[in-house]
Amino acid sequence: PLAYSFSEADQEKFVVIIEANPNEETCITPVQLKSGKRLLRGQFDSVDAAVRWLDDHPDSYVKIAIKTSHYLTAEDQHRLHQAHPRLLAVIPLLEDQEDSGTSGQLQFQSKKTMEELFVDYFQFKKGQPPNSELMKLFREVLASEADEEKSN
Repeated sequence: PLAYSFSEADQEKFVVIIEANPNEETCITPVQLKSGKRLLRGQFDSVDAAVRWLDDHPDSYVKIAIKTSHYLTAEDQHRLHQAHPRLLAVIPLLEDQEDSGTSGQLQFQSKKTMEELFVDYFQFKKGQPPNSELMKLFREVLASEADEEKSN
């Protein structure tokens, strides 16, 4: 298998065939690989724009970033992954909505609590909300982490 790296996105791939025999000139022939999937990146202002782009690039491995003023919902994440079988990563670029001198800068922040983020993630991964027993366990983990931070 050919290794993929997004640092090599949109580069042509080659193998080199070397024919070497004693007492003869060596023949070196580069051969472009024509099969395999391209690596593409895209950045979008909305989930709708991303879905349209994903529909236009079905035969590539893709990584996308979406500028948004809110955390991507489980529904948005599901819609994106349903739109493309080779979607490798979705990066939300959260814009800071408060006018604190950083207007327009992209931030990796969310106004949601850890519990709300967990519910969204679980809903996305499992297709249903977590049950009360799992939420109780999650709250215990959060409380134990808070206790650890206080003792440090």
